[in-house]
Parts: sequence; structure tokens; C-alpha cells
Amino acid sequence: MAARWSLRTKLVVVVILALLPVVAVVGWQIDSNEVSRDGQRVEAAASVLQLAVARDRELIESARRVLTAVCAENSVSESAAPDASQAELSRCGLYLARVLEQFPDEYSAALVTDDKGVARCSSAATVVGMGFGDREVFRSVRDSSKFAVGSYVASRVTPISILPVALPIQRNGNFGGMCAMGISRRWLADAVTAVSPDGEIAVVLIDHAGAAIGGNADFARMLPRPGRAAAAVALGESTFRDYGRDGSLHDFSIRPLS
Repeated sequence: MAARWSLRTKLVVVVILALLPVVAVVGWQIDSNEVSRDGQRVEAAASVLQLAVARDRELIESARRVLTAVCAENSVSESAAPDASQAELSRCGLYLARVLEQFPDEYSAALVTDDKGVARCSSAATVVGMGFGDREVFRSVRDSSKFAVGSYVASRVTPISILPVALPIQRNGNFGGMCAMGISRRWLADAVTAVSPDGEIAVVLIDHAGAAIGGNADFARMLPRPGRAAAAVALGESTFRDYGRDGSLHDFSIRPLS
């Protein structure tokens, strides 16, 4: 019994990063001898979730501001035009590369496509000519004419997973292309999981399949079976009780993370 209850004061917060909106999961080990502490644990978990939600929104908003500034540069917006000269395209690529040099950990490559999704310029020269019309974020920004956040994908530019964000480029009132960049999944995960106010609360990021992708690896053992969290999200469960991978019974509470 001593081993079973050795983690009873610990809380684990899990942010599931799947298709937006994502979901936050909070779990704590059940201890029938300390039922009176459940209220305090729920409050502590809710506090951490609020911090995680706020941090996530802050990071996405920061990315939107950076992207807005980048896309407003003349050499960037003009590169989507079909008649843009090679000199103009080169200036666009150099500008994007200089900007991203200031954010080596935060962002992956930046690029501009035409209205069909073909890359016209990029911070990585090898991307020019590559097609992105099949990307979810391209379709979203084309159809909505607004800032869009895509789903986590493997970058076609750099060897990392990214969360793509994009803005439309308008030409004569019509969609003329996409200006986009990728937020490093690892950086975003590390930034969101760094919200714990003390050592008794840990934040772990998992993907839609229930696999841990960031946060305190030691606390990943407290997660439920990979498919259990995914099923809870799919079924719209707000709370559920199940055993973690550590063999202990836990209560989990799910909250949306916009």
C-alpha cells in the first residue's frame, strides 16, 4: 500500500494537442483516506488548467502578431503575384530568413504561396516550387480569408513537427496566396508545460492518440492507456476514472483548451 499511495499528493495535467480546439485533461490519484483533499485538488487542477489555457492563447497570439508583421512587408506580399520577378522573390526569401533567425527555437520555415498553394518564396530556398495546396491550413485560410491555425503536421521544410499558422494575401479583393510559418511543436509543448506553480503539479502534452509528446516524462506514467484519453475526447466525456500506466487508479477531468 505504501507504494500505491506514494504519489497521492501529485497532480498531473495533460494537454491533448489534436485538431483544434484541443483538450486539457487533469488527473489525480484516488485516495479514499484523503477524500477531504479532493476539493483542494480540483481547485489546484483548475488553476493549472487556466494557466495552460492562457499560455497557449498567448503563444498563438504572439505567432499571429509576428506573422502579421512579416506578411505586411512589400517583398513578401508581392511575391505571391504571378508576375513577380526573380529579384523580388529573392528579396522575399532573404527577408523571411532574416526574420526567422531571430526566433531559432520558436518557428520553423516561413513561406509564401500563390493562389494554388505553390511556394513562391521561403526562408528555405529548397521549398520554392513545392506544393502546399493539400494542407489543411491552406484550405482554411483560402476559404475563410482570415488568420488560420492548422493541425500538427510533420514539416516539409525542416525535420520537426509543427503547428502551421497562416494569413491570406489578397490581390484585387480576391485570394492571391498564403503567407505562413510553422510553430515548433516541441517549443510550444515546453512553453505550455512550464506553467506548474510547484513540484506537485506536472504538465504533460499528448497527441490525439494519447502518446506523450512533451512535459515531465516521469509523470507520463500516470496517464491512462493511450486509447482511453482519445476515446474520452471523442465521446465528449468531461470526467472519467481509470487506471494510469503506473497501475494506480486516477480521476481525470477534461476541459476544452481553445
